[in-house]
Amino acid sequence: GPRWIAIDSEGRKMAADPRTGLPLPPLTRAQAEAAARAYRKDAALVRATRYTPAERPRGDLRQARPAWGAEFSDRARFYIDAATGELLAVRTDFWRFFDFMWGLHILDPQTREDTHHPILIAFSVLAAIGAVLGCVLMGVRYWPRRRPG
Repeated sequence: GPRWIAIDSEGRKMAADPRTGLPLPPLTRAQAEAAARAYRKDAALVRATRYTPAERPRGDLRQARPAWGAEFSDRARFYIDAATGELLAVRTDFWRFFDFMWGLHILDPQTREDTHHPILIAFSVLAAIGAVLGCVLMGVRYWPRRRPG
């Protein structure tokens, strides 16, 4: 049903009943499955639903929030916030492939978050130096020269 999403003074989100203003209890497994099916636009079936505590978030969720992970028959996983019922993340096979390639690109295959890897920074500096040198050499090559006599 209808719910308010409230944020307390410490930044935590919670759901509240709009009629009474009282906090709502966390979602049950059945409510999380219903929410996942509502967020999904086609008729895929939910194969499994697993609770993920905030202290040990799954690797592909990447948020320290209590969540229900609803896995559909096409291996897509929808993460539903256990406290508010919001959709936190959608993870598909294409997303997993892209995420893997992103991890290789930024040289951080574990967390795929740190873009400040020393090797990446070194190659970026080398690329910048090469670009500046290329501009200087092109200027030297095409600069008009004085001919003797």
